[in-house]
Amino acid sequence: MKRSEAPARRGIPRVRPRRDGIQDRSYSSSSFLLLNNYQQTGIGDFGQALVRQFTNSGADVELIETSPSGRGVARQVALVIGTTRTVVANVGLTTWGPSGPANFLGFAGLGLRASLTRGTVVLLHTVIEAIDPASSGYRLGRVQRLGAHLAVEMLAKSRVVAFSKVISDSLKQEYGHPPDLVFPIPCNDDVPVSPSQVAPRIVVIPGYISPYKNISLLPELKEAVGAAARFIVVGGPHRVLEGSAAYRARFESIQSALRSAGIEQSGYLPEAEFTELIRTATVGLLPYLTTQGGSAAFSRLASAGKPVVAPSLPEFNWLKQLGAGLLLTDPSPDSLGAGVLQLLNNPDLYKELQSKQLKFRTRYSWSNFTTELFSVCRTNSGGATPIPSERLRC
Repeated sequence: MKRSEAPARRGIPRVRPRRDGIQDRSYSSSSFLLLNNYQQTGIGDFGQALVRQFTNSGADVELIETSPSGRGVARQVALVIGTTRTVVANVGLTTWGPSGPANFLGFAGLGLRASLTRGTVVLLHTVIEAIDPASSGYRLGRVQRLGAHLAVEMLAKSRVVAFSKVISDSLKQEYGHPPDLVFPIPCNDDVPVSPSQVAPRIVVIPGYISPYKNISLLPELKEAVGAAARFIVVGGPHRVLEGSAAYRARFESIQSALRSAGIEQSGYLPEAEFTELIRTATVGLLPYLTTQGGSAAFSRLASAGKPVVAPSLPEFNWLKQLGAGLLLTDPSPDSLGAGVLQLLNNPDLYKELQSKQLKFRTRYSWSNFTTELFSVCRTNSGGATPIPSERLRC
């Protein structure tokens, strides 16, 4: 195994499993093994934030990470099946790409553990039914789609947390297994809020560059906004897709077009720099073609109290109905640009949406999410617990 690809393992030494069989042993609901996605990805960054929440709550947590190539998955499956800790899996559902077969094995291991003993919680960021193959950037053939469906099907006896209503609906309609908790990607509710609409006015577009995020639309959109604001794209290439020659060529083409349009590109930023840039921005912009589940980019903008302009997609409509400060338009560059100008030029509307974002970040904060996640972890009986109705207002 190459040293750079070895899955990282942090925390206290592994608890040695009992030798008297898996079925009869108890597990701890205050001691956790967190299986996390590899870093510099939205899901991996989410897991790092969750570790901090666990630690701040006084929980005993051990962290292991996947690798982009999928190496080390057999060892990780053995750890997951053998541990007496509560297992919380925060991994991407990708049965495609270079790590596809390994990821499928990983989900099979989670399903096996859940069928043998209690104490397995899966944080589900997407399902294959929520992904548009044409804009995903991946080659999703019949085998890959079937594998992704079976991977979720194997989680039937796990406790499942879903981060969007689209995922929740798919789990109920396509799998017959409603999630135990539906909660938007949680927000940081302690980010200092900067004065609204101060110069220089900045429109920030956060997140890695993926086809479904429609970054190629930005030059035309920037032209519609004109000199009213700076545009900054935060994020680099997708860590898995960048292995494709076609994706690299497309990424370089987009970079060139953004430079020609005068749109700044920061690349991937460390956590503190990312937070500071969003905090000092004016407006968030998410010009997506589709969404694939919960929007981490939106939650980061809401954390800083920034109003967001986005197309009227199901995920954003759900967030708006939950109280988020979103201005939704049709997906054309002119309409999205008009939405940005409306927020820049209408102080009353800006303050109204900013106020909504601040209330949203308090209601759907990391601390509230962690409390509800601990409740799911403590629930030992089979089947799904009722989903709080306020989580599903749509």
